[in-house]
Order: sequence, then structure tokens, then C-alpha cells
Amino acid sequence: MISTYQRLQRQRDAGEIDGFTLIELLIVIVVLGILAAVVIFALGGITARALWLHARLTAQQFRRLWRPLMRRIRRFSLTCLVPALSLLSRHQ
Repeated sequence: MISTYQRLQRQRDAGEIDGFTLIELLIVIVVLGILAAVVIFALGGITARALWLHARLTAQQFRRLWRPLMRRIRRFSLTCLVPALSLLSRHQ
């Protein structure tokens, strides 16, 4: 009487059984896991760099908007406050 293992071995050797063994499937799963870990690690670095770049660009935009605003405030204060102070000094 032929055991089940021997019968499967003969069928496999004859090419009647197509498929993967459990070891082959486990190796593929391990390799995919390692690749996923590498990709996740790389994406973490990209995310940190993107956040840093966003912060830097936001600071540059703030500076570009702040300078003209301060010039307008200075101009406004000089054109409005000086006459107002002179009016106040006349009433005293």
C-alpha cells in the first residue's frame, strides 16, 4: 500500500500537481514583509521632509507679506499720527 505522501510525491514529480509548497509561500510572505517595512521607513522620511518644507515655505510667505504690511503701517502712522499729535499739542 502506498502512503499519501508517496502518492503526492509521485504526482508532483510527474508534473501532475501544480502549485506552491508551504515553505515557498512562507518565503514569499517574508520577502513581501521586508519590502513593506523598507517602503514604510522610506515614506516616513519623505513625510518628515515634506512637513519641514511646508513650514519653511509658510515662513517665507509670511515674511513676504509682513514686510509690505509693516511699511504701510509705518507710512500710515507717520501720515496720521503726526498731524493728530500736532492738533493735540495746539489744544493744550
